[in-house]
Amino acid sequence: MKRQLFNYPTLGPALETGDYDVLLLDAWKTLFRGPYPEPPADTQEILGYKCRWTNEGPKVDVKDVDPEFLHVCLTTNIEDPYDFLVFLAQRFGLKRPTDDQQRKFHALIESEKMGLSVFVDVARELPILQARGLRIGLLSNVWPFPIKHLLRETGLERYFEHLILSYEVGHAKPSPEIFAVACQKFGVSAKRCLMVGDNPKLDIYGALNFGMPAVHIDRYPNQPCPERVEGVPLIGELRDLYRGYGATE
Repeated sequence: MKRQLFNYPTLGPALETGDYDVLLLDAWKTLFRGPYPEPPADTQEILGYKCRWTNEGPKVDVKDVDPEFLHVCLTTNIEDPYDFLVFLAQRFGLKRPTDDQQRKFHALIESEKMGLSVFVDVARELPILQARGLRIGLLSNVWPFPIKHLLRETGLERYFEHLILSYEVGHAKPSPEIFAVACQKFGVSAKRCLMVGDNPKLDIYGALNFGMPAVHIDRYPNQPCPERVEGVPLIGELRDLYRGYGATE
């Protein structure tokens, strides 16, 4: 279905008049894209935890990743790949990872690192948003690999006053605790922040349930539109934040 632009009257003017002090941005599918939709699913497969077994070995589809396994991956602050995999094995009652499993895990991390890229508008729009007086934070569900490498390599780290990363703070969206950490770091109330993300459940409802306004970004207009949240703007790129435009079906 063809997408049409509409004028969203409260968003652009809100950024112009200073209704928000802090802009909180999600990482994956908001700022960055990559070849792996859910690396923890590949890790679960490497460890052989709750897999379906095929002639090619253990398999885990993204939709079948174990929720507890995913949560632990996203809230464990161990940045050494070897120690991280050993911890996961111990946490879920598995045998100590073999050398082959460790090699596969390292290869997964390197492949993810090499395959990640930034959406074309990000480097252009972040300095503009910052110049408008917004304090910018990265609030995202991520495991320890390779988000900080990506921020350094792209030079984007200079735009973020604070990083609120699930693996560092021990909480993951949509938990209210991670939004509370963001407010505490910036020293502002929830209503003075604006959350921007692609996932209705994690980013949009997570923020709204905490009392924080949100904007839904959809980076893939040629794919079926994700769930719409009534009263929440749907935008296609970061420029829409200050132009005051959104996109709808």
